[in-house]
Amino acid sequence: MRAGHGLTRQYHTLTGDERFKLVVEARARADHTEADRLIDSCPRGVYEMNEQTFVRRALGTRAVVEAFVLDVSRYLSWIEALTILSGPIEDVCDLVGESLAMLNERVEADQLADDADEEACDEGDGSPGDQLVNPNPTPVEGDDTQRTEVNAGEPDYPLGVMRQVHRFAVAGLALRWDAFSAVCLSEIGLDAETVLRAKWPGMLERLAPYRTAMHTTPLRERPGYPEGRQETETLLRDIWHISGLGLMS
Repeated sequence: MRAGHGLTRQYHTLTGDERFKLVVEARARADHTEADRLIDSCPRGVYEMNEQTFVRRALGTRAVVEAFVLDVSRYLSWIEALTILSGPIEDVCDLVGESLAMLNERVEADQLADDADEEACDEGDGSPGDQLVNPNPTPVEGDDTQRTEVNAGEPDYPLGVMRQVHRFAVAGLALRWDAFSAVCLSEIGLDAETVLRAKWPGMLERLAPYRTAMHTTPLRERPGYPEGRQETETLLRDIWHISGLGLMS
């Protein structure tokens, strides 16, 4: 207790940084009395600032934008990774396809030679030769004959699974954009594009190549879209309210 009182007498000499660290350490060891003493003894001052309503709206808008950017960045990263990998994977698929074609040609030539030898030995008995080994090989993934229909504006990925990941990522972008737009209109009073251009123009540029797909593809008919949008919208509104904006009368 004496040590505590001795420290109390030194409270006025603490810097703001020192006081903050001591408060955190006191809270961490559940010494709420010490934390309260540190806070109560903190020097006070009178400051001028912009209007409270303006500041809270500015801080709340920044918080909502940052949450949106963080959320959509992972989907954009998936698409960008697919773009980087598309070329090398297509080269591998082409190489595999060419190797299989060469192998099949060799097998077919060997089989024809064997059939000719058998016919010579059988002196033309009319018996059919053995069937060729894999005369009509199944195209490997990556052949044009294997590619499914590509949506408008969608990259022609060499693998079907890459297209599925791309479409899933675009659906995630659309869902989050719709939720962000709803919060911008109802809480901030501005459209999402205006807010994002003012606060984070770089993200608007990253989204630009996928905006058409986000609005034209029937993503909103996908299972789970209504629930996902509502969950995301609720999260963004909670961030807005945590910033203090929703508590104002």
